Amino acid sequence: MFAISVLTGYNINVIKEIQMSEESNKPKHNPQKYSWKNLKTFNTYLEAKSFKDSSKEPLLKIKRTGSGGTKFTVKSGTKVQKKQKEV
Repeated sequence: MFAISVLTGYNINVIKEIQMSEESNKPKHNPQKYSWKNLKTFNTYLEAKSFKDSSKEPLLKIKRTGSGGTKFTVKSGTKVQKKQKEV
């Protein structure tokens, strides 16, 4: 960024102001899209994978849990509803 400012002749303060105005337009955080709930915990990945494959729920994932990541939990996701702004 500094090399560009020297080549184009811009003042560094002007560049910082442009960057700050661009950052203010962005949302403060990445909003949560799904709410995850634990379904069942298994001792091996294969057991968790077979449970996930046999389940009919559309959003499932397998996460490592337990001390040292020795267990595997199957989680189910539901889409989070966006809050409507009141007028």
